[in-house]
Amino acid sequence: MIPQQVTGVMNVLRSLDPQTSSFIDVEDVNDVDALKPTITQTYEIGYKGILLDQLSFSADVYHSRINNLIGPLFVETPNVFIDGDTLAASLGQQIGASLADPENAGLAEALLAFDSPAQGGNGNGSAVDELVTLFVAGSNNNGVAFIPFGTVTPEQAVDTNAVMLTYRNYGDISVNGLDLNLTLFLSMNWSLGANYSFVSEDFFEDVNIALNAPKNKFGVNVQYTNQEMGLGMGLRTRYVQGFPVRSGVYVGDVESYSTIDLNVGYDIPLGPKPRLSVTVQNLLDHRHQQFVGTPIIGRLTMARLTQTF
Repeated sequence: MIPQQVTGVMNVLRSLDPQTSSFIDVEDVNDVDALKPTITQTYEIGYKGILLDQLSFSADVYHSRINNLIGPLFVETPNVFIDGDTLAASLGQQIGASLADPENAGLAEALLAFDSPAQGGNGNGSAVDELVTLFVAGSNNNGVAFIPFGTVTPEQAVDTNAVMLTYRNYGDISVNGLDLNLTLFLSMNWSLGANYSFVSEDFFEDVNIALNAPKNKFGVNVQYTNQEMGLGMGLRTRYVQGFPVRSGVYVGDVESYSTIDLNVGYDIPLGPKPRLSVTVQNLLDHRHQQFVGTPIIGRLTMARLTQTF
């Protein structure tokens, strides 16, 4: 009853859009233009010094102009899909002919159960439409069945079924930024530190390219050091603002997150005094993702024994 071959079925070209996780229509196969070199011009002014004999301070302000920006990897390979309308027409004609054959009368009667509205059928007295739907159930509103038929690849491709990702030039962009760092020495043993970074854009609408980095991020830390005891410890907290990601098949948004890190180091008073260091990242076990496609990170504890000669 199910035909071994279909005739008159057309193919359509579609390309994967990772941003929407769907395929979009492609009219033709086009060559990817050769890359032009990216030229970056940056103007920066900064200051670094000691203020009030106990505050180490640095500040940098910059403006960058990027010409012929090379964006991240994007899917460029069109895929071939079976056209849903012509597939349905061919299947309907052949399945209908098989069910009309008197030798298949018993089978046709049994298959009428699929035609029942209670089973999702249309109740037209024939199971042809329902059987065809089993093969073309993935058709979208444009009549394109989600049945992969092939992939358009270069003749030189090692794997003719592989989807090709490549780079393109995306025009010119400008970005402004600011970096601040300071350390306040409260005493010979204690210090407080802070840092802040800012960029003016994390997504460029006109070229649909993401910076893949946050606009704002900052951190604060407190550090204790005792040279006589060979002891050092510190506590740091940092915040990273959420940002969009457009990098190859990795498309999405990273949510804002903050972490607290702890580090302790001690010179063991034995022989050549090896140093034992323990670092606990994300002390409070705040589970978060730092980039699209990467694992969710929890608490990470590392111990290290170092001997310096």
